[in-house]
Order: sequence, then C-alpha cells, then structure tokens
Amino acid sequence: MAEVILFDAAGKILEVLGSLVAKEIGLASGVKDEIRQLIDTVRTVKAILHDAEEQHSKKNEEVTVWLQRLKDALYDADDLLDDYYTEFQQLREAMNRNTLAKELPDKNRVENVERETHSFVHADKVFWRDEDKNNVIRLLLDSDGRENVLVISIFGLGGLGKTTLAQLVYNDQNIINHFKLRMWVCVCEDFNLKIIMEKIIKSATRKEIEKLEIDQLQECLRKEINGKKYLLVLDDIWNENPGMWDKLKNLLVNGARGSKILVTTRSEQIAKITSKFSSYVYPLRDLDENKSWSLFLQIAFEHGIEPKDSKLVTFAREIVAKCGGVPLVIITIGHLLYGNNNRDHWLHFRDNKMMSIIKNESDILPILKLSYDHLPLHLKQCFIYCALFPKGYKIEKQKLIYLWMAQGFLQASNENQYLEDVGHNTVDSSWKFQTVLHGVTHVRTLLLFESNAFLELDGDFEFSSSSISLRTLDFGELEFKKLPRSIDKLKHLRYLNISYNGYIVALPNSMSRLWNLETLDLSNCLELKELPRDIRKLVNLRHLINEECDSLVGMPYGLGLLTNLLTLSLFVVSKGNSSSSRKRKNGGIEELNGLNNLRGELKIKNLKYVENSSLANLKEKQFLRSLILNWGRSDGEEVEENDEVVLVGLEPNPNLKEITISSFLGVKMCNWLSFLPDLTSISIDKCKKCQYIPMLDQLPYLKSLSLRFLYDLEYISQEPSNNYSSTPSTTFFPSLEELTLYHCPKLEEWWRIDDDDRVGLPSFPCLSKLRIEYCPNLMSMPLYPSIEELTLSRTSSKPLGQTMMLMNRVDPSTSFNSSAPLSTLSFMDISAIPDLESLPVEGMRNLTSLMDLTIWSCPRLTQVHHGIRLDLLMDDMQSQSLRNLYSLKLYSLPKLASLPKGLRYLTSLQDLTVNECYQLELPENEDEDDMPWKGFRSLNSLELSGLPKLVSLPKGLQYLTSL
Repeated sequence: MAEVILFDAAGKILEVLGSLVAKEIGLASGVKDEIRQLIDTVRTVKAILHDAEEQHSKKNEEVTVWLQRLKDALYDADDLLDDYYTEFQQLREAMNRNTLAKELPDKNRVENVERETHSFVHADKVFWRDEDKNNVIRLLLDSDGRENVLVISIFGLGGLGKTTLAQLVYNDQNIINHFKLRMWVCVCEDFNLKIIMEKIIKSATRKEIEKLEIDQLQECLRKEINGKKYLLVLDDIWNENPGMWDKLKNLLVNGARGSKILVTTRSEQIAKITSKFSSYVYPLRDLDENKSWSLFLQIAFEHGIEPKDSKLVTFAREIVAKCGGVPLVIITIGHLLYGNNNRDHWLHFRDNKMMSIIKNESDILPILKLSYDHLPLHLKQCFIYCALFPKGYKIEKQKLIYLWMAQGFLQASNENQYLEDVGHNTVDSSWKFQTVLHGVTHVRTLLLFESNAFLELDGDFEFSSSSISLRTLDFGELEFKKLPRSIDKLKHLRYLNISYNGYIVALPNSMSRLWNLETLDLSNCLELKELPRDIRKLVNLRHLINEECDSLVGMPYGLGLLTNLLTLSLFVVSKGNSSSSRKRKNGGIEELNGLNNLRGELKIKNLKYVENSSLANLKEKQFLRSLILNWGRSDGEEVEENDEVVLVGLEPNPNLKEITISSFLGVKMCNWLSFLPDLTSISIDKCKKCQYIPMLDQLPYLKSLSLRFLYDLEYISQEPSNNYSSTPSTTFFPSLEELTLYHCPKLEEWWRIDDDDRVGLPSFPCLSKLRIEYCPNLMSMPLYPSIEELTLSRTSSKPLGQTMMLMNRVDPSTSFNSSAPLSTLSFMDISAIPDLESLPVEGMRNLTSLMDLTIWSCPRLTQVHHGIRLDLLMDDMQSQSLRNLYSLKLYSLPKLASLPKGLRYLTSLQDLTVNECYQLELPENEDEDDMPWKGFRSLNSLELSGLPKLVSLPKGLQYLTSL
C-alpha cells in the first residue's frame, strides 16, 4: 500500500512545481526550465505508479524494492520543495504538500487488527437475524438453576454478524427489563485480565476509573455485580486458553441467580471452553437464499425494490449466490454495485471481480481487499494512515481530520472550500472505511519515544536531524514540564499536540518559527499560563485548541493577525489590556475583531476587564455555533461596573446555535437574546443580580434552557407573550425539551399574573426533562404534560399539582400531546418538598410509564388521610397504572406508618428501598390479603434500614425467590 502514498507524494510535488512555475515566484534564470523538466519526470513516475499497486499486491519483490527506493527519493524531494515554497510564499498560504514519515511500514509488516465494538444497533434494519435473535433471547431468559451465572456462546465465521446479533439481543426490551445491570465489553485478541476488568467496571458504572492494581480491580468488579442479575456481553473473544478464561469467570460468579454472560467468537473451540453446557453453545449459520436476496435488495437497489430489468435481476441473483450467505460479503458487494444498473457493469463484476476474489466462502479478507480496491485514491491514503494508531485505539474524528490535513491528504475542490469540511465529508460518507476495517490487517504504530511514563524533554534534549521531516508530533496525555527550544527545527510540522499535560507552564517562543503549523492542541493543559509571545508569526495556524486552559492569564498581542484561524476555543481577556492601555504584552478583546472565520465554540473569559466589547465584532462571525460569555468573577466578587453595556456590545451573529452567559452582574439581560432564531440551547449561570430575561418562548428551535444561581430573579418573564392570551397565535416554546431551574430562591412565577388568569396556563408541548431545585417560592409555571424525567427538590409542590389537576382546564388551542398528562413520565425524584401533603390520585393514575420513583425528606407526606394516599395509589395498581415501576425508594418519611397493600401489584418491581421511616411498622405475621411480598416476583434488591419499629423481618420475605 506504500505505492498509494508514493502516488500522492508525486501528485503533491506536481502541484507545488506547477504553482511555482505559474506564479514565477523569484525563479532565477534557468531554474524555471529545470522545474518544467522535473515536472515531466515526476509525471512519468506517477504514470508508472498506476501499475505499481497491482504488481505490488502480487508480491513482485523487484517492484517492492523499487517502490521503497522511490519512496525515499520522493520524500526528500517533497521536503526540499516544502522549504522552497515556504520561503517564497513568505508564509502567506497554508501548506498542504505533505507525506507520511519515512518510518511508515509497508504491506509486509502487518498483524491482526483489534477492532472496537459497541452495544448499539438499529434493530429495524437487521431483519435477517430475527429468528436467531429470538433463539438467543430464550437462552438468556432461561431460568436454568444449575449455576448462578451461565454462559451462552455464539460462534461462527467472520462476517456472519455475531456482534450484530449480540447488539440486537442486548437492546431488546425484554432483556432490558429482565436484567438489572447490562454491560458490554469488546475483548478481541489481547485477553488481558486487568484490561477486561477495567472495561467491565467502566461499562457497569458509566465512569472512567482510576488506575488501580489488579487486586483493587477485582474488589471493585465484584462489588459492582454482587447480588445483581446482570448481563455481560464479551464480544469477539480469541483466547483459547481455558486457564485464562477460568480466572475471569471466577470473578463473575457472585451475580444474582439468573445472571448471564454472552460470548461471541469465531472459534467453536472457544465457544465450548466458555460454555459448560452444549445447549448454551449457539452456532451462527450463513443466511439462506431468500434472506440473502432480501438483504442484497435493501443494499444494492434504491428503496430496496427489485428492478424491472429481468436480466439485471438474473445477474444480481448469481452474484448473491456466490456470496455464500455471509452478510458482510453481501453488504459490501451491494454497496459497491449500488447506483449503477448498467448490465455490462454487473456482468463484468460477476465474471471477473467475483471469480477472481471469492474462491472460498470462509475467506472474508479478499472481500475486504475488494472494498479497499474500490476506494478512491484520496480515501486509500486516508485509510492507510489509520494503520498508524495502536490496537484498540478510539480515533477521535476531529483529530483524525487534523492529522490528514497535516499529511496533505485532503484536497479542496475549489478555493472556497475548507479542508476541514472535506475531512468531515470523507469520514461521514465513508461507509467503506467501516467495511474495510472489519477484521483487516493493520500496520504497527510508529513510536517516537519508547517510554510510556514521564517523558523527559528537559535539560539538553534536542530534536535530532531525523525528526526534521515530521509533519505530525503527538505528545497528547504525556507528562513533561517543558518543550525544548529546538522544536523550531521541525520546520515541516503541521500538527502539534501536547494536550492533557498537568505540568507545562509556558511554551517556548521558538515555537513561533513553526511557520507551517496548522493545528496546535493545548486542551486541558491546566497549568499553562502563557502562549508564545510571537504567536502572530504562525500565519498558517488554523486550529488553536486551548479549551480548559484555565490558568491562561491573557492572549498574546498580535493574535488577531492569524486570520486563517478556524478554531479558537478560549480567549482570555487580561487585566490592564483594554484598548486604552497599551503595554502590548497581551492583546485586548479587539484581537477578535478580524477573526471572522472562527467556527465551533468560542469562550471569552474575564469580560469584567472589557471596556469596549463591540471591538470583538461577534456579529460578523457567521460560522460560530457556540458562544460562552464569562465575566470571570469569583463567588465573593460583587463589583459591577458596566456589565449591561458590555453585554449589548457582544451581540452575536444570528446563526449562533448555543449561548452561555456566566457571572454577569447586570440587572437586565439584553434583548438581542430574543432575536437569535437558530438558538437550540441557552444557559444563564451565576448572574446573581439578574431580574429581567427577555421573552424566549417564540424561539423556534430552542431545545434546552438552563437558569442557575439567579438569586434576584422573581419572574422569568415580566409579561406574558402573545401565546399567553385568550387568542394564542403561536406555540409556546415549540421545541423545548429540557428545562433546568436551579438555585433561584426568589423565583415566584413564570410571569407577573393574577390568580384569575391561571386557568389559561399554556403547556410545554415537547418538554421531556424538567429539573427544579432550590426554588422554594416557585408557586406557578406552565404545564408539562409530556415530561419523561422529573426532578423536584427544595421547591413547592404546587406546579406539579397544577399539571396534574388543571389539564382539563387548559386552553384548548394550546398544543400538547393528546395522551393523558404525565403518561410518558418514566423517572420521578421528589425530595425535600416541605408543603407536599397530597398528590391527586387521579393524576397519579396516569403514570403508566413510570419506571423509577424516589421520594425522600417530605416531612408532611403520609400514607393516610391528607397525605399522598399511597394506600389508594397502590390499591389502584389492580388497574395497572404503575405496571412498569421497577425501582421504588422511600427515604426519610417520618409519617409513613405502613407499606400500602397495593404494593403487591407492582409485579415489575426489582429494587425496593425503605430508609429512615421512623414510624413504619412491618408486621411479622400478615394476613394473606395484607401481604405485599407475594407479588414481588422480580424483586432482586431489598434494602430496609433506619426503621426503629422493625422488630423482625416479615415472614412474607420467603416468597422473594429472586433476592
């Protein structure tokens, strides 16, 4: 595959040479003729390379040696021309004529790739494995009691869809309801016990774990699964050592009875090692003729409809017959043939491509080679570059695009097209990448340094002459205190990453001589205080990624000259660098004035130091999608000078999608917030004196609204909008899905309205997630009938009661779902609600989707009389209103005296917790009618604590066979 890189290198050289001749940049007498002669020579080389790949793939050793020598020569020529072009262009145009480092291995140095899998799949698009899915589900739900934890193994040839089948099963609703804990781990070739344990814990907790020793890991693992009925998928196991498997299995046996492990593997031997019982070994077969044809139709023909051309259908069926019933082969070939219904093309494919490639139904790699052969040249070199990453490495999309740019692999079709957009299109449209990467061989990554610990770059370290040709240098997540000054020797460098470094404080000013640098990634360099003072010389810099560099004290003067910048994550305004104060060490906010190509997210910090904010010229930055305006005040800093004037001058472009305003101390939020039509997210945080927020309810695309720590806010809007009237003409918050009200202690209502007007309260038509905390005076707000997740803490219960009881009086023209109010609610957490005495039983009966209910620290809540009437609520379970509830937690309810009789009807309940209910009694002997425990067929977790009146456990616990 090295010939692909050579072909590209030759193309780049031609591009540079042609540019030099066309622009006649200072060419001395005779030099122009020599360049033209060199162009002819390189064109000849490029033409020869057309045939080289075919010869190289046939393992022609002479061609291989010739390619290696040619590679060295072309790399040297490319470096020389890069120097020449840089000098004569005077650093005014971005350089895109790069090659891979000389150490890039060729095809003869390969090993098996370890792919990374995940648990998600579109079930409706995988119709050809429905029967297998149902069979495996039956095995997983089997109540065989021979062992606490049973292993089911799926085995079959590569490409049959073992991982896809496991994904289908994993996401089936019956499986989700049956297992309290589900985990997915991709194992692959390296059966490293420690790594596998880390992956299991991470999947179980959904959190990154600290670096632990293996003994600490096993304790943590066993704690996470102890007593829980779990499903663990171990995808793509290659280890045939029974001893290694037993070591892992022994750590997994303390799950609850009924737990299952689902293994996928290509080896029948491994399937038998992992599954003790032959009935739990599931062989995955190839697809039959009908399913193969149905799958091919969906992939190869538009809308999955069989073409009317009978001859073409005949060719297609013959091609499918040669695919051996292997889904991956069918999908791959279907994609290759899609969009071309020419008979001759299909006939040629059947008689030539298929005959030469598919010689053995079990051999998947030739099909993958076919996918590679059909990649366009620019995609081939991008694909080969991915081989530099180590096994199991998750390649971040944006980083990969920057690396491709650094190597010159991306080419714009016109001068107005950004290379970054080309890269995004390359990744997004390259379904073929996924196909080729499935089980394909890969090249070893190039290691610049052998040490994986602390990287010692201090002292007399110098970059050697062998490093001079580097285009990419990635020190990400390595720990070192400073970069050597000799970094300026890397004059061809396009990409430099020193992210996630907790030691580096400053960057050497010699970096400013990296004239070709396009991407500088400094993200999460938490101690970094200064950027290179002459950063303005990096005229080709396109991406300055400095998010989470919280110690930066300012931005160097002259940053605004970098007009090629597309990414600037953080701009820090420094004290004493306003437009009227010119010490010129750091620039003021006017440095942003001309940076109108900025994209993505921009955070401006320390706006408290700004005098003339209009100099930032944000309104002209049409490509910005997210803007964070932070005044940079600490909690005790209350001085407000001209915040409102500054905010007015920071009006962004109408194309903005997301905005966050933080630590602003003005009273009034400016009106331009209402006139950003494309906004999808608004967050107003720690604006402690804010009393006025403009009307936002007509923003058509607003999905998320968060108001936090607004201590003086009494009303979210000072007056009702047009929607809040007798004749509404538009929908109230038409797209809002998430709303957070947090620590707004003076907030009373949404608007200033009279009690008589509350009958017409509008509703949020799309709101699915609502969080209200520390808003004790909030007595009224719009209704939320379509909510799915509800968290109420230290607030009034009245808004919830309004939604439950006033729905029948809502203005009929107000838009909301036609289903009963709160019928979509699946999660509800109610805590520390001091006035909660009752919730209407009529409203609670609508909670047919509720799965998780937590109530705690509600001192007035009781089972009887004027309380929540849990007895009536639970007795009503015979009507199946809480049939889906699987978790019920009751904490600190001092008036709760007994558990309701209706608990018996919660047949889906898996987790019951009752804690610090000091009046609660659980009689030891219960009448048959009063006993709730018999109905808990699915209960696998029961916690009873802080119950002083509990003398002994009820006898009914004997029925809890799942505990």
